[in-house]
Parts: sequence; C-alpha cells; structure tokens
Amino acid sequence: MYNGRRYEEAGDNGFIYPLMDAIITFFCWLNFPEWFKFLSTRIVERMYRDSVSQDELNRLKRRVSNRVVDLLIVLKVLYICLIILKNGHGAIFTASIVYLALSNSFTYFYYHVWEKNAVLGRFQTLHRVRRRFLNFLISIVYLELCYTYLYGIAFTSQFLWLHEKPNWVSAFLYSMSNTIPAAYSNVSPITQNGRILTMSETVFVFFFVVVVLARSLPMAETKDQ
Repeated sequence: MYNGRRYEEAGDNGFIYPLMDAIITFFCWLNFPEWFKFLSTRIVERMYRDSVSQDELNRLKRRVSNRVVDLLIVLKVLYICLIILKNGHGAIFTASIVYLALSNSFTYFYYHVWEKNAVLGRFQTLHRVRRRFLNFLISIVYLELCYTYLYGIAFTSQFLWLHEKPNWVSAFLYSMSNTIPAAYSNVSPITQNGRILTMSETVFVFFFVVVVLARSLPMAETKDQ
C-alpha cells in the first residue's frame, strides 16, 4: 500500500506534520520527567529481564514509571508551595517556575493528545482512566500555583494591588479568577507584560479544559490490564 510497506508513516502526510512531530519529540526529551522515567525503566529492565517474563517485565516497568511520575508530582507541588510561602525572589526561582509550568502543560499535551496510545485510546482500564483524571486535576491546581508565584512574587510591579500590598492569597485569587468565570478586582494588570502574563494563563487553562480534558475522560475498556 505504501511502496511495499503495510503501515503509514509520518512522511506520507506532507512535510508540516513530520516536522511538527520531530519538534514535539525533541521537546519531549527536554522534559525532565522523561529523564527519570527512562532511567527508572532501564534500571528495572537490567534487574529483572532474565528472571521474569516479558509481560511481567513490562508490568514492572509501567509500575515503577508511574511511581516515579507520582513522586515528581509531589516534589514539584511541594517546591512551588515552599517558595511561595518563603517569598522566594530571584531569576533562578522565576526561571524554574516558568520551566515547570511549561513542562506541566507539555506533559499533558503529549500524553493526552499526541502520544500514540492516547490517540488510539489504548489500555484505558478503569484505574488508568481514574488516574489520568486525578492527575489532570492536580495539574490544573499546579498551574494555578505557578501563576500565583508569577503574579504575587516575580512580577508584582506589573499589577495594581488595590487596598493592599502584594501577597500570595490575592495572587492566588486573581489566578483563580482567570481560570473560572469570576471577577476579582483587587488585582489588575497595569502594563503590557502584565496583560500578556494574564492572557497566557487564560490560554493555558483553555487548552487544558477544551483539549486535554476531552482526551482525559475516555471510556475505560471492560477488561482490566
């Protein structure tokens, strides 16, 4: 069908899609959770490849990979909460939060919209569907916390703080107001950069809700795997 091949390849679909696929794959390997997942599964493979069946090995690798992801989720939430409570200023903190916010969004884009098994709806067992939805909710909260830091600590001068000094509570409420249809007038952008930052959160949340949520709630297969 495809010059002697049985299956379609990216190059059979013009040049824009293969180029974007290559770019997304490149950014996938710049995403730090992938490093830890790759390392953990390699360790498991070296430890058990000669003592268990291939199916059991795949199960062990998936289990360890999921636990590594959960650990990273907990650590990055604790990290953002700590620097917010400690009022951590500095370019390093700001750069790390921006990177983690982008990493958070890219991860859910890749594994809910782009990755092969997600597109084909494979392996959607009951527990995996529940886990994906739970992680989706955590990712939304994490994104809110990232913008809480950006509004309330990193870029306070870009906003007008009515009747009060910049603080994380007001920043969090303002972040929430950009997520749900609710007005919060105590904080408002006063510069172009402030408006761009606010709009970026709206775009991220729109992406999560409209695109990722639609892929996060598939029907689970009847058979557990």
